[in-house]
Amino acid sequence: MNILFELNHPAHFYLFINAAKELKNKKHTIAFVIKEKDILKRLIAPFYNDFIIYDRTEKEKKKGLVHNFLWMVESDIKTYKFCKKFKPDI
Repeated sequence: MNILFELNHPAHFYLFINAAKELKNKKHTIAFVIKEKDILKRLIAPFYNDFIIYDRTEKEKKKGLVHNFLWMVESDIKTYKFCKKFKPDI
């Protein structure tokens, strides 16, 4: 079974890492979609190499509501494309 986790904050890593390890031990395929926040990429890299990252520069974060909405749509499209390739069951 293919399982996809979406992590937006380092706390989500600590919440789901044990479940992901257990599922991986039971021969499930695990993938992550993460938002580059604080140290999330460094936390997940030793455990899994199948993840995609959504990142924005500090300049892009300060452009306003419309830009944030467009960035959200862009990240959803990237997730959709990744899901078409990965084909997650959950």
